[in-house]
Amino acid sequence: MLNQTNLSGMDDEELLATILEKPVVRELMAQYGSVQQMLWQASERELEKIKGIGTAKARKIQCIAEIAKRIYRVKNALPPVIKAPGDAFKRMEDMQFLTVEQFRVIYLNTKNGIIAEEVVTQGTINSTIVGGREIFRRAVRLLAASIILLHNHRRKYKFTDWLPCDILGIT
Repeated sequence: MLNQTNLSGMDDEELLATILEKPVVRELMAQYGSVQQMLWQASERELEKIKGIGTAKARKIQCIAEIAKRIYRVKNALPPVIKAPGDAFKRMEDMQFLTVEQFRVIYLNTKNGIIAEEVVTQGTINSTIVGGREIFRRAVRLLAASIILLHNHRRKYKFTDWLPCDILGIT
């Protein structure tokens, strides 16, 4: 029987091996690199293709992934005001797990309070196209005093470095 102390001392692969067979866990780690990447990226269809994971297990893994995402969103509840570039960065942290590029906009009032946040476009694995018309039409309608543009460059693994130009605020 596993207790709480045992669980906290286990690595990701050991935890996953408590619900899946070890060869399946090895295959998942080989394909995705980590449990976190697997939970954020693996589709139900991809999981079903792995020997030892049928429709029922794939669905259970997807349910676990959804629970993990919900916990992440609650745990990382974001403040309604952008006070520094780091606040904008926190709002895009989830983009590191996307398998495609996205372009998002945060619309702010005169006190940098968030009026709205939206995905303007979602592209392919290496590009996304956005026009100024889509961004500024919404900004004018919302009476936004400023906007912050967010864009990810899809990488196989987590964001590792940031340049000042990666987070751009236009006032």
